[in-house]
Amino acid sequence: MCQLSDTQIHDIALAMTQGRRSLPAPTLGIPGFYTYIGQMISHDIVPNTNPFERVRNTQPMLNLGSVYGDASGNDLRFAGDSAPFLVQHRFQLARNSNGLTDVKRWPRDKKQLACIAEPRNEENAIILQLHILWMRYHNALIRSGLACDAWQARQLVALTFQWLVYHEFLPIFLAPRVYKALFEQGMTLYDYPHTDTVPSFFSHAAFRFGHSGIRPFYLIHRHNGGFVSASLADMFSKGVPLADHQQIDWQVFYAHARFSDRFEHTRNHAMPIDTSVASEMAAINRHNPHFSTVNIVERNLQAARAIKLDTGTAFYAAIAANTSAATAVDLQPVTDFATSPLASVNGLSVEDLPLWLYVLLEAETQHLGQHLGTVGSVLVGEVIKRAMTLGNMPLLDASGLVSARAKSRMTPLFKQGLFTGLRPAILDVVSFVQQHEEPAHVQP
Repeated sequence: MCQLSDTQIHDIALAMTQGRRSLPAPTLGIPGFYTYIGQMISHDIVPNTNPFERVRNTQPMLNLGSVYGDASGNDLRFAGDSAPFLVQHRFQLARNSNGLTDVKRWPRDKKQLACIAEPRNEENAIILQLHILWMRYHNALIRSGLACDAWQARQLVALTFQWLVYHEFLPIFLAPRVYKALFEQGMTLYDYPHTDTVPSFFSHAAFRFGHSGIRPFYLIHRHNGGFVSASLADMFSKGVPLADHQQIDWQVFYAHARFSDRFEHTRNHAMPIDTSVASEMAAINRHNPHFSTVNIVERNLQAARAIKLDTGTAFYAAIAANTSAATAVDLQPVTDFATSPLASVNGLSVEDLPLWLYVLLEAETQHLGQHLGTVGSVLVGEVIKRAMTLGNMPLLDASGLVSARAKSRMTPLFKQGLFTGLRPAILDVVSFVQQHEEPAHVQP
């Protein structure tokens, strides 16, 4: 296995963050909302490696531990904190000094850090507001009577999140044949060792495909008959109360169909899954006292190099060794990158590409960046499938189908007309919250 040199990593980062193509056509693409569902999945099951942040007990089960704290689900408290996580079974939310619903905050190092279980969910105002929406949904379930206590509410919130991932996120991002094989036919396409953490091929490479989909700006809410957009710089903030210019209207952010005819040019489609990354991702503020910014491309490649992760072609070969699986998903190799920005980097070959780059290139050359290729789909799909079969509230049975127990537990939600597939699940959540939410108190 050939490891990239520092010079090659630097050159790749330059090539991938310069000359980014124009925004995707409104008639194509993936709703940008799902980029941040991917980030929430990552923060839920991938351990935090930032030594300067409080770290919780992360396990490879998709149960919204990033919102609720302790991965076992038996102790609804902040990891490492003695204060109760919930008061009277509800999350504590408040109107901040800007008049917006926000989390409780506590002063530290001249900032007002969010009192949430997962510090990474304050990395940007989009993921923070998504985190807050799940907290509001929890409270609304209690107030509506569909949940009588915090544990029942948590079960319903976690099942709702998995329902969204299973019915929307995975079908959007996975190659159709891979989704069918994993979740309809119950096949195992790549057998990896199961431990108490997600595998490094997922955390250090395959699931980082979402970085290519980040837009330079997003349409976030309506104002005076028009729409307000926010840049990445506007949304990357930590340790400060949410501000009006960051406030998200999820109907607008999702770009639901009722907006599409009149405002085609403003739809928040994600960028294609390819070997280009928004130039803004070359200098992200990581809120780290030892360095001010980080280049996301360099960070990803250095992380994989540090653990000597196998190349993309090595993972292709491992999947291809299962001939029945390879046939079922029509596994095809990546052969070149002549049309990719990577072509400008000296000494680079397909055979030596790190897995992350291989996954991006596969999606770009075989599917025009509209969804993952076969290798990327298999690696991502296998890990998330397992994550939804573990824990105290799994959506799936061992074969990858929605379990009878999970359907029974969600029946009260279905009876409310929720999650019928007529509109995106997150908009059902928003509607339910608006009907049953109690006003937030003003935070001093």
